[in-house]
Amino acid sequence: MSKRAGNLRLPRPGGRRNAKGVVLVVALVLIVVISLLAAWSMRGSLFDERLAGNNRDHQVAFQAAELGLRFCEGIVVTGQPAALFNRMYRKDMSSTVNAGAPPVDSAGNLKLGYLDANGRQFWEVPSNWDTSVNSEPNTNVIVVPATDGVTLSEAAATPRCFIEEIRTPSRVRNPQTGMPINIHYRITAMGTGINAQTHVTLQSEVRQ
Repeated sequence: MSKRAGNLRLPRPGGRRNAKGVVLVVALVLIVVISLLAAWSMRGSLFDERLAGNNRDHQVAFQAAELGLRFCEGIVVTGQPAALFNRMYRKDMSSTVNAGAPPVDSAGNLKLGYLDANGRQFWEVPSNWDTSVNSEPNTNVIVVPATDGVTLSEAAATPRCFIEEIRTPSRVRNPQTGMPINIHYRITAMGTGINAQTHVTLQSEVRQ
């Protein structure tokens, strides 16, 4: 009685090694993909955080400028404190800068009030806000007194404002006296954000 040996296939010695190599490559690819996704997500978070910071910076500067604007409007309306009311700038330089061609703004309106030799208004010259300069118009700048407001605690500098007395021909008349109202006050305020380089300038006019 004879027996035939079956054809038995033995696993190749290098098969397991190849399988391990494939698993290693797949794992490395997954690690790279996960790392890229994590880096992209982190980049997006940093961008969102920076955007939120910039928005907050501008918001603080805007609130500070609005605080300065309201403070100087109160001075104009009440005339108090007198020491600050008297810092008002009362010179109309529009006729002295260039009488032949008076400077106008982007809307074509005549520039009134303070103007420098180049026809720039007060707020257009950043150095005018420096109160350490002991000459006009810098000496006319009003620094808003410090308060416990959230805006001031975050702002890099105290809000400042500048009041100009503007005299122009007007058809508006005082209802009590019937006299033409040709005097109004232009108020410019500057607020600083959390970053000392962030500034917001606001303007308003008060007629009495």
